[in-house]
Amino acid sequence: MTTDRHSSYKGRSSVLLIRSNPSFSDPRVQKEAKAISTVANVTILGWERKKSNDNHVGLDYAKVILLHFSAPYGSKLLAFYLPIWWIYVFGYVLFSRYDIIHACDFDTCFPAEIAAKISRKKIVYDIFDYYADMISAPNFIKYVITRIDRWLINNADLLILVSPYQRKQIAPANNSSTIIIYNAPEISAMTVDKLKTISSINNYYFYGGLLSEDRLIREIISFFISNKELFLEIAGRGPLENFVAQMADTYANISFIGFVDNETVIKKSASSNAIFAFYDTSITNNVYACPNKLFEAMILGKPLITNKGTALAKFVKEKHIGYIIDPSPDKIGEILKILARDNVAIENIKLIDSELSAKYSWQTMEKIMVNSYLKLLSD
Repeated sequence: MTTDRHSSYKGRSSVLLIRSNPSFSDPRVQKEAKAISTVANVTILGWERKKSNDNHVGLDYAKVILLHFSAPYGSKLLAFYLPIWWIYVFGYVLFSRYDIIHACDFDTCFPAEIAAKISRKKIVYDIFDYYADMISAPNFIKYVITRIDRWLINNADLLILVSPYQRKQIAPANNSSTIIIYNAPEISAMTVDKLKTISSINNYYFYGGLLSEDRLIREIISFFISNKELFLEIAGRGPLENFVAQMADTYANISFIGFVDNETVIKKSASSNAIFAFYDTSITNNVYACPNKLFEAMILGKPLITNKGTALAKFVKEKHIGYIIDPSPDKIGEILKILARDNVAIENIKLIDSELSAKYSWQTMEKIMVNSYLKLLSD
């Protein structure tokens, strides 16, 4: 059992960080809670939707409280379970003694901000994904959510976005107290230096992440099926797990290793010749996101290959750190051939990424968040 650092700083300000999932297993929640814990006591309130015997989770930087109430993920049926979560959050925030309520996404901020305003607590609204663009619902439901969300955004004491491009997504809602906390991985400078000494393996490519249709996994695999001299290793979980496993059983140059931790993903990406980051632009949240793949590529000095129509593609184009293509087997093949013979281009990307990785590192994001919290606590 780890020592609960939360209870060892009596007299400090306190923060309640809320997320509608188990929270303690959410990498962004972990990083944010750890950063905030340097200036305040942190309690994480989460929703455990699967049957679990874990009544307590030990973290050395935060206390964890979980609502154990079974509910589905990614299903329209979730609408019938959300009111239970909202009532729980509303009551918990209303009668708690925390100084700041840090609510992640609309499905948490909706009850949390109302309760915080009633009880005169400060509220931080942290938008991971814009809810109206994430759910499948009739237009009038999305309209109602958007109107409520606009009020939540405008009246928060601090708004956190994962990308500056989200400002356009949430418009006309606006908050003068807004910070951008990119979803950069938490890796020390020493570890980064070690990772950069790992050489790319000839003809080896790695993809680690969500295995879903909107990540265009089928298109990536289709290219490698037609190019058996190249090897693709895939890690992750999601709706396409069975499909990926089947492809790995069928083709010798495709391997599936299932779910692995972030450290393994980074190490394997360091051996890859490039980072694939394709996103279906019909999903609005994909258009405005700056995903982990961007920061992994910058840290490792790897060319990032993505498709047009996203904020990620704009970033890649502006910073000259990769290639923007149509994610078809032919176009993927053309780019990989260029990379195989253009060592100068690869070295230029490495030089650029060395400068950018520090600017967009988690260490930099952590300083921005801590300074914003210090200001909130002093007001």
